[in-house]
Amino acid sequence: MDRIYPEKYYKQVQERYPDLSEKQIEKIIKHGLRSFYMVNLYGADVLIKSNYYTAYVGKLFRRKDIFYKYRKMKTRIKLRLQYKRKGIIFNGKYYFGISKELYDKLFPKKYTTGRKRSTAKFDEIKIYKMYEECLLDWPDYVFEIDHDNDGKFMIKYENKQLHNFRLIAKRNKDGIIEPVSNKGKNETKRK
Repeated sequence: MDRIYPEKYYKQVQERYPDLSEKQIEKIIKHGLRSFYMVNLYGADVLIKSNYYTAYVGKLFRRKDIFYKYRKMKTRIKLRLQYKRKGIIFNGKYYFGISKELYDKLFPKKYTTGRKRSTAKFDEIKIYKMYEECLLDWPDYVFEIDHDNDGKFMIKYENKQLHNFRLIAKRNKDGIIEPVSNKGKNETKRK
C-alpha cells in the first residue's frame, strides 16, 4: 500500500480553486487526511459524497442480519466519537430501554392508576450515557435515571435493582419513539 502525501494534491486543488493560497490548501488537505486517519483508527466507517462520486471505506455485506449488527456497532462508534469531539458535558443522566413484554411484567395493570413505580429489579440491564445510543437497541419504553458515574458510555448490570427512574419516551403504533409528558415538575422534552 502506497503512502499518500498531501503535497501530491496541491496542484490539482490549486487548478480548481485558484484564489486559495498554497498555505490554505496545505491546511485543508492535512486536516482532511488527519480526520480520515483518526476516524479509521477508532474503527468507524467513512462515507464521502459529492456531486460526482461516492466513496465508502468499510465493509459491505450481502446478508441483512449481519449488516444490521455491523451497522449498529459502527453507529455506536460514530455516536461516541461525536460525543467526545463535541466536548459534551455529562448531565448526570443515564438512559435505558425495555421491551413491551418486560414493561408489562414489571408494571402490571394494577399500577396504571395513581403514582407510577420507580423501583424495579432487572435480571440484566444496560444503561447508556447517550439517549441516542439507547435507541439503537430498539426499545419500546425509554427511561432516564440519575447516575453519578461518568466513566463509561455503557454500563451492564446483572440482578440489579434500579431506583428513581422516569419514563421519558415510548414507541407509538407506527414504531416511532415519542416523548412522554410527565405532569408536574419533572417534565422532560425530547425530540
